[in-house]
Amino acid sequence: MNSHSLIFTITFSFISLLGSELLLEPHQNNNSYEFRYAQLSDVPGLVELINKQAQKDSDKIVVVPERFREGYVRSAINQSRLFVALHAGAIIGYKKLFCVTDKAESEDILKNELRAIGTQSVSSGSIDPLLRAVSMIEPKQLPAELLDKSTVIYTGADFTHPNYRGKGVNTLLSEYAFNQLAPSVRAECDRRNSDYSVLVYGLTRYNAGEEHELLGGRTCSIVKQFLAFRSKINPLNNSAGKDALEIHRFTAFKPSFDPHAIECVPLADDQAVPGYGYVLLAATSGNNH
Repeated sequence: MNSHSLIFTITFSFISLLGSELLLEPHQNNNSYEFRYAQLSDVPGLVELINKQAQKDSDKIVVVPERFREGYVRSAINQSRLFVALHAGAIIGYKKLFCVTDKAESEDILKNELRAIGTQSVSSGSIDPLLRAVSMIEPKQLPAELLDKSTVIYTGADFTHPNYRGKGVNTLLSEYAFNQLAPSVRAECDRRNSDYSVLVYGLTRYNAGEEHELLGGRTCSIVKQFLAFRSKINPLNNSAGKDALEIHRFTAFKPSFDPHAIECVPLADDQAVPGYGYVLLAATSGNNH
């Protein structure tokens, strides 16, 4: 895969893992939206949503070639990495969120997809835990050994049906997904004795806001979600330095695909969409750095 690919292309594994569907209790709110883990029975509805709606936004989100879409969805469901929003029984949105437990996958995400290891960030900052201020810090390279002391969480691949945008559906779906993921991330932090929890994602420049604004575009809402999530996996301490959140932005590209291709291979770099890879770095409660 091209090294300029964005994180949206992560886990294009089409090998179905054996195992039963998660049957956790779904969540409904007063607007009759339902949020839950995606199930294998959702595959037809998800593929239909991608074919009829998401593919129209292929300049903003990654949409794989038609013949690979069902396999892509099945793989994400079998790995418990996909969440859905429903209204009146119909799928109206989806989101991918998962804890990366395999070091090789973490390395692929941070080095090859986000290009966040071995290259210098284009901008970096320290975010006040109440989002009152962002202090710019010197752009830096993230050390490769960061992976040895971190638990990595991936968020992205979000899509909401156009008829339901502006109604808070994605925000509610994200809150539900982060809440569901919290216990497994907390367990992984304990297992690895992690110094950091790291949230990674990619955005096209269209979704990233102004170039000089680290919290521009969708990043502000993502940071809010991560701050709330961090409070569930680690008790916040009284140290302002530890409570602060570091953000690093790297130059990256969203890959594009020929929808009729017979191979799941991105088009050349000059047909990719410019964007950024982001790394949000939070010290865990036990980190003394």
